Amino acid sequence: MSSEAAKKPTPLNPFVNREKETESIPPKLKAIQKGEWLFDFVLTVTGIPGIGKTTFLRRIEQLAQDDGIKTILFTYDATSDKLSPFQNIAKSLSFPTPLTDYDEDDKLDSFVREFAKNLRSELSEKPLVFLIDDTHYMDASGQEIWEGILERVYVKNRLLIVLAGRRNLRFKSFELRRRMRPIALECFKEEHTNELVTEPKHSDLSNKIFQLTHGYPLASVHAYEWVFRHKLKPADPEIGHQLEARETELIFELVSTILSDHIFIHLQDKTPRNFLEYLLKSLSPLRRFDDILLHELLKKVGKEHYDTVVDMLTIRGHIRQLAASTYMVKWESGRMGYALDFSIRRLLSLEMKFRDQAFFLKIHQFMADWYQDAIDKAAERDPGAPQTVMYLIEHIFHFSQLCQTKGQTEHMETDICEKIGRRFKDYYFREKNHFYEEFKKDEELAESLEDSFDSLKSFIAEQLKA
Repeated sequence: MSSEAAKKPTPLNPFVNREKETESIPPKLKAIQKGEWLFDFVLTVTGIPGIGKTTFLRRIEQLAQDDGIKTILFTYDATSDKLSPFQNIAKSLSFPTPLTDYDEDDKLDSFVREFAKNLRSELSEKPLVFLIDDTHYMDASGQEIWEGILERVYVKNRLLIVLAGRRNLRFKSFELRRRMRPIALECFKEEHTNELVTEPKHSDLSNKIFQLTHGYPLASVHAYEWVFRHKLKPADPEIGHQLEARETELIFELVSTILSDHIFIHLQDKTPRNFLEYLLKSLSPLRRFDDILLHELLKKVGKEHYDTVVDMLTIRGHIRQLAASTYMVKWESGRMGYALDFSIRRLLSLEMKFRDQAFFLKIHQFMADWYQDAIDKAAERDPGAPQTVMYLIEHIFHFSQLCQTKGQTEHMETDICEKIGRRFKDYYFREKNHFYEEFKKDEELAESLEDSFDSLKSFIAEQLKA
């Protein structure tokens, strides 16, 4: 965002939605005020960059301060050392504990005991709320210190601690894990996106922005700021058409701002940001992937961008680590990863579609072919192989994206019916029903298929009766 935009306040609400996520906070605050039994006193707030974690912490801070409870907020960054938050807390509470020369293990244990002792003394007099932001920058030793302290203070029942970050924290202590409650922040629904703008409401503008951002708070806020900065008139009945006419310009700015100001800003200078941006955009058309698929994709589409062909070892090590460093790609197991969150994935795909449609189509063509090949190989071993259900769903998704982008939708529905019918000949009822249930609930596939989605649902339902 430009410095000029930063000087111009926009009519945006600081706190929107999150009623469900915050409904448990007031009872917890009342409990620590009265010293009543509070079992889950550690809250872990997680979500992708820009989902609203910091705003959520500020909301809890406001609720606590309204109740007269002292709050201490600390934000980690890439330079924070293991003692930084405790120095902040000690300063706020005037602890006598010296906080230097604790590099050795025995001295660190002594520090944990002394700090916990002082904290217990404070909690015997008043309740406290600790709000710790950006915990994804917390290193392993910092997490061990937190764990050692929290194990020694929770019996006081006067502390609520909220840990917010882009990845889940998992303490080693079984007792602490039992007393943690996870809160995963999701994108807004349309009505809550509309509430980002103060009165008067401009439904045409809000609806158009929701169609673009799908409730991703960070993108929605920047989109509203873009509208106000470019002096568009939100109340104009033609605002929707005006945004459509300038949609490419808006998407380019959204993607550039989100990547530069929120995704890559804390990465070390030596990190190849150009490659990371290329990697994220290459992954954006994918809905799920693993090491093998990622390797084959980059080997196929990366030749035009890089001199060397990426090998599997690089995929499993360096590239996986780079992708994970953005906190936009989540690795679920040893080799299986799930692609970007839908909202940011869609923005990146749109940006690539407008800026380099040939590259966008090349990836979708590769994916459609890859899934068709995966179906054929699995069917050779077992014609009714259950895994082909999801392969077929993904193949249809990428095939529909190709048809829509090329403007070749005349025979799309007929071709998809043929693909489904061919597979259904070898399926048992359970595979047919599994496919039908997955197809029905796939909102992204419904958007991609547009008017064909309902008629295809009817076609599949008829196939179940055959």
